[in-house]
Amino acid sequence: MDYKICEGCRQSKSLDAFEARPRSAGGRYRLCPECAAFERSARRAGTDVAEVTRLWTAQEGGCAVCRRALDMNRRRSFHLDLDPHGRLCGLLCPKCSFGISAFRRDPVLIERAIEFLRPEKAVKASGLWEGIQNAVIEPEDEDEDEDD
Repeated sequence: MDYKICEGCRQSKSLDAFEARPRSAGGRYRLCPECAAFERSARRAGTDVAEVTRLWTAQEGGCAVCRRALDMNRRRSFHLDLDPHGRLCGLLCPKCSFGISAFRRDPVLIERAIEFLRPEKAVKASGLWEGIQNAVIEPEDEDEDEDD
């Protein structure tokens, strides 16, 4: 089996791991798929591969918010989060990136959403808390649906 050293991570990997490029030296792309994904993302965000790699390492390969593992080999499986000034903040999964964008990156809105999600706060605000505190939930009888 033939191997090639990636110019990005400097790791020796199987030649089959590198994208075929007939015009490149050796007929293969100079970067492994992970480093190529970093490079594409970095270029789009106006930063360099070293910065994306630093974030990837600092975040242990996971989303900065939910910590779910990010797959660098799949297109659009991670987003580079930029602050309003265009500075790179972190790597996010698509869902967390959408969520932060939906709240317009406004910490006050996000804090309000967090308060809304706390059940006791939301129910107290609606005036139903006392009824829920006193409610007794009876377990469902499992035998009711059986046919004799």
